Amino acid sequence: MIAVIDPALFLTDGVQGLLSEGEEKELTEIVDDAARICRAQQAVIPAADWYWKKLQNDLVRPLLRRRRGPRLPQGLDALAHHAKHLTLVGVPTSGAARMWGVKPLFDWVRLEPSWIDVMERLLIGCAQQDDETVLITRLFAGRNMTPHAVGRCTLTEKTRWRVYLHVPGRPPRRIPCIRNPRNLTVPWTARFDEKLPDQGRFPFCPPGKWWLRDTQGCGTHTSKPAWLDAHGSGWVQPMTGGDHHWDVLLADPNLEETVGLSALNVVAWGTRESEKTPGELHHVPKEKRQRLKPGAGWTCPKQA
Repeated sequence: MIAVIDPALFLTDGVQGLLSEGEEKELTEIVDDAARICRAQQAVIPAADWYWKKLQNDLVRPLLRRRRGPRLPQGLDALAHHAKHLTLVGVPTSGAARMWGVKPLFDWVRLEPSWIDVMERLLIGCAQQDDETVLITRLFAGRNMTPHAVGRCTLTEKTRWRVYLHVPGRPPRRIPCIRNPRNLTVPWTARFDEKLPDQGRFPFCPPGKWWLRDTQGCGTHTSKPAWLDAHGSGWVQPMTGGDHHWDVLLADPNLEETVGLSALNVVAWGTRESEKTPGELHHVPKEKRQRLKPGAGWTCPKQA
């Protein structure tokens, strides 16, 4: 696997002075996730001077000068361990390479203007390799993410989960935009929230052909932003906030009849609550327990 590192991974809110503790913690987690992806997949980061050296000189070294503690440098060292020489074929001399989704990511106001040419050249080279390529990226509002909120109920809508390239003489390539290892083990989480469960009696079932832009992935349920599943149900963050469970609002009358309830509280993936299993019921209000059908649950339709 080839891992392309988004230069925006290393952007900070300011350019001078020490990082705030919160920002340094966030950057450390982002870098650690990128290193975990590379380690788990034995991925190679292209170490071409015009890309990797520019990344180090323009973004990584200035970042290191502003760090507070040792964890961020350790993570950056772990990530750099995966940078290897990779022979990349250049831009074709005949015909034009076509790209979709690249310009919105890298011809962006917060990145220095020369990055668009660097990233186009890099992705064209990677698209001509036999190995799979992934783009390890970072979410920014107005770039590849749109935030939605009603009170403490929030939803982060990802607007770019793949980029596409077609280099003359090569088959079209789809390059996933990922942020953590879960985006590879459960591919639909590259578009949907990573905390949605993919297991248990009450899993989140992605809509058919979830990867297409025309497929609706989120909307509104009971005036709150919701992820929409294959059954038409809405998965909503509780109005109390937090990441422990989802309020699941059923829209299919047949599914509601099977379950016995029109709304459920389902344990989120990644919860740190003890004795809670993702995709199982988090709790059932006392007044609704008698209506819950024994052995209730559902399965996900097979994707085409």
